[in-house]
Amino acid sequence: MILGTREFIERARRTRKMFGGGMRQVGILAAAGIYAIEHNLERLADDHFNARYLAEKLSVLPGLTVDLETVQTNIVIATVDPAVISVDDFTTRLATRGCYAYPSARRGCALCPTWIPATRIVVGRRPSSAR
Repeated sequence: MILGTREFIERARRTRKMFGGGMRQVGILAAAGIYAIEHNLERLADDHFNARYLAEKLSVLPGLTVDLETVQTNIVIATVDPAVISVDDFTTRLATRGCYAYPSARRGCALCPTWIPATRIVVGRRPSSAR
């Protein structure tokens, strides 16, 4: 139980959600992760390599920023400069090349309420993909 002013309670709720406290169906996500580990572990190194390769190529494009330090798995997050290209246009262009991305946004920092346009790309190898 937590007690405080209305403002304090709202801030506490936001903080709880930032740390995953709002995830009710997390078991479904865990099941997907367990399946991936049990059935696709041999492909994991290839997926990580492909994600790093993609991140390096995206990081030099105008209007995109990729923090290469954070690309350690098969997830690439590119921050999009809306003055150059919209997230929707960027994800559409990726899709025409067979790379599907999820338009999203991320906070500037934990205490900052401003959302920054971004896209999340999960790299997974299919039989037709080349390394």
